Amino acid sequence: VAMYWVIGDEENVEKSYSQCDAFPRRLQLSDDPLPKALLVAFRSKRNVLKGCHNSTHCIRQCDRAGRLLRESLKLVYTQENQDIVKLIQLLVCDWLLTTRTDIWEKNKSDEDGFTSSQTELIAFQQDLACLRKLSTDLRPILSKIFLHEATARMMAGASPGRTQQLLDKSLRRRHKTGESSDTDSDLPGREQAKALMMAGRHLPDTGDRVTLISEASKIYEAMGDKKSVQSCRKMLMQYE
Repeated sequence: VAMYWVIGDEENVEKSYSQCDAFPRRLQLSDDPLPKALLVAFRSKRNVLKGCHNSTHCIRQCDRAGRLLRESLKLVYTQENQDIVKLIQLLVCDWLLTTRTDIWEKNKSDEDGFTSSQTELIAFQQDLACLRKLSTDLRPILSKIFLHEATARMMAGASPGRTQQLLDKSLRRRHKTGESSDTDSDLPGREQAKALMMAGRHLPDTGDRVTLISEASKIYEAMGDKKSVQSCRKMLMQYE
């Protein structure tokens, strides 16, 4: 499901949903909170992507998954499982932060000048703190951190100057890692596209919005992310 979401393959992701809902009993009974965190984060993201109108319910799901994730980060896992556990924790972080961002963007498009509540901002920062904790051993995550820090400022209605600096940092990380290994360069590439899209859509006085969003569309197209390309094209139609 994670892979199909990344490339925007809606047909195959729909076929895979039922496998995720069949949550193994062994994991249901486990004392480890991470499997439940992953399941609840998945359900919240799926609900938002499928156009759920009850954003309060989706936010509550994110909050529950976030609490479970923080419990997981306090645990000590066996050496042989540490790497896979860290990657699953990272996936949960990514789903929570992007889902919260999607909810905010939808509410903002419905209500001009919309800003998130203090409770929602605190929850976003808690998830972001988990991402920072995981970044100590996973350097490519820095681009994600800069992007989500910028998003948190947008959600709070903060002044755009510092927000633009954070987005620029995300873009510069892409430039620095571009000649690195495939693993290092792929992750920031997605963040670069999102940073361009967020700047073009939400920041005032960013120059040519069409240029920024067109650039994001090209990156998504190169990655094979069909859904994000469609989103960029819809935005471009609004600014023509």
